[in-house]
Amino acid sequence: MPPKPIPASAAPRVDAIVPRLNQALDAARALSMTVMLCPSDVVDNDVGYPQREVLCNLPKLPVPSVLDLTFSPIEP
Repeated sequence: MPPKPIPASAAPRVDAIVPRLNQALDAARALSMTVMLCPSDVVDNDVGYPQREVLCNLPKLPVPSVLDLTFSPIEP
């Protein structure tokens, strides 16, 4: 089954979000984070592929605790 076409109305939203996503991904990679794109509607297509198995078998690390930070309001 071919993928559904992207509506033309989505193009401006995609154009706006892609640079921000790239910036976030660059920052995550700079911190040595493993970044995976895993759309839920196609996740079963990758079962059994070595690349997916490697990612699924990465060691689980504890999530750091949230820092209690207080910020002063920004004055206009």
